[in-house]
Amino acid sequence: MMWASGTVQGFTPAIGGIEMFQPVVQRLRNELRNLRFVLTGGVFDSLIATLRTAAAAAHADSGQALTAICKATVDAVGCDRASIFIVDRGKFRARANFGNPPDVAAVFMRHSTRLDDPLIVAAMSRGGRIVVNDVDASDIVNRATARRARIRAIAIALMYESSGRDPIGFMTLEFNERRGRITPFFSRLLESSARIVEVVIANERAALARAALEARVRELENVESIARMCGGIAHDVNNALTVIVGNAELMERSMPREQEHLDAYRQLTVAVSHATTLTRNLLAFGHLAMGRAEVIDVNDAIRRLEPLLSSYVSPNLVVVYSLEARCAFVDIDPGQLEQVLINLVSNAADALGDAGTIDIGTANEGGWVRIWIHDDGPGFAPGEFVRAVEPFYSTKDAGGHSGIGLATVTAIVRSAKGRIEHVAAGSGARIEIRLPRSESTPTLEREDPTGALPDFDWSSLRVMVVDDHPNVLAVAANAMRRRGCNVRTAGGGVEALQLLEVDRDVDLLITDIMMPGMDGGELARRVRAMSPFVRVVYMSGFAEPDLLDETLADDQATLIFKPFTADQLLMRAYQTIAG
Repeated sequence: MMWASGTVQGFTPAIGGIEMFQPVVQRLRNELRNLRFVLTGGVFDSLIATLRTAAAAAHADSGQALTAICKATVDAVGCDRASIFIVDRGKFRARANFGNPPDVAAVFMRHSTRLDDPLIVAAMSRGGRIVVNDVDASDIVNRATARRARIRAIAIALMYESSGRDPIGFMTLEFNERRGRITPFFSRLLESSARIVEVVIANERAALARAALEARVRELENVESIARMCGGIAHDVNNALTVIVGNAELMERSMPREQEHLDAYRQLTVAVSHATTLTRNLLAFGHLAMGRAEVIDVNDAIRRLEPLLSSYVSPNLVVVYSLEARCAFVDIDPGQLEQVLINLVSNAADALGDAGTIDIGTANEGGWVRIWIHDDGPGFAPGEFVRAVEPFYSTKDAGGHSGIGLATVTAIVRSAKGRIEHVAAGSGARIEIRLPRSESTPTLEREDPTGALPDFDWSSLRVMVVDDHPNVLAVAANAMRRRGCNVRTAGGGVEALQLLEVDRDVDLLITDIMMPGMDGGELARRVRAMSPFVRVVYMSGFAEPDLLDETLADDQATLIFKPFTADQLLMRAYQTIAG
């Protein structure tokens, strides 16, 4: 054979796309030096040109490069065929071959397709290379299959990932007739070709990884845009709900006490509660959920939520509570846990219609608190739950559901370092959630929003209420005035500071967080510069998480989420002043 006239240095441009694999690239150069002395000049130059094109075009031309390697090897050795097989989902699958006839490799590999095939195992135990000069005399080759493929002698060289531990495939030299023995020289050439294939595959996988990363970046950018949209929607809707709740509450105080009017008011408050859950779903879906994690008792949270959960369930359904967990303490935002329970119970009720049973339970499980919602409805079809946790997928009829309920639940559970799964339960659907059990105990009992306000001299309280939404401003100010507070109002931070320049006497600042021009946190800092002992209640329909964290770092301030009732605002004001 003639020596190749090409140079190894001439291959350098071909590896421009895989600089991150410098150790592998150096090995490629070494292998090419070996091939220079066994390939004819034309074959070598053709191989180099093909590899250069494949590397420049990333994985798009890797098949062409692999075929070129097979052809160059066949030309150099004079065998009937060279084939390349790559691991794909636990099996070796043909990627390239060259020779006559080209389809017999597939016939042969109908048998040798697994990582545990005796031929592959033997090659792994012998340094990644094995030679069988007579398949009829071999006990590691399926002789019947080899005969059908007209293979009489075969050499195999395994290919490994860059770490050198796990095989990524193998390359073969195959002879249809006995042509003497496969010499060490041929075997060494096969191994050199296999090393080149490793680099081509590494280049291909690097390009695929790069493409996947770019796709992930685009996805995250889309999610961020959706999150911003969700935050804006939640802010506006919660402002609107605050106005509805405040004015409905005012009307309820003065309306006739007939049952029809009372039922209408209750239906309105339930609708507001459902709408509030939807806005919270939007925030959780956009990973903008508000609130702070604290240690709570899951059983206590479920008991407190019973009246609200009943509003999501038909009166014809039976709801069973199996709260068996002891010391069911977990670290999660209470509102988000309520959101999880409401979504799951609502889904169960929708699945049942007007007949059936919902079981809501808790249990201890090692270092976890397990929570389940089980209904005896139709359940999920095989594989459906995996899709159900995806955003906007719904198993229900179109038109009445957002399709983000389970996606919201999944986002909240994962943010609390928990797990969610669908457990086969014989009939119906059983969703189980596991949350890490906290070694701490709840330090404070959560206030009952329906409880009576403590005795307090509200008439002595000087209050400044600030919100850029005029109707929300009116609702909050009227709630404080009805208790006799001395209230001033402002539509923004600048106006509030101007009022305080005239009269700095203020005990309590009630301000929205997200406002144009000056946010609530900045306003509170400037007000404190005038009146150092002022206490602050922040109102929020939605606030950026970073801004919310910065605002709540103030130990002289509390937070109330919109929508709220007058009594809830008064309770929060009392806690802030008394705390």
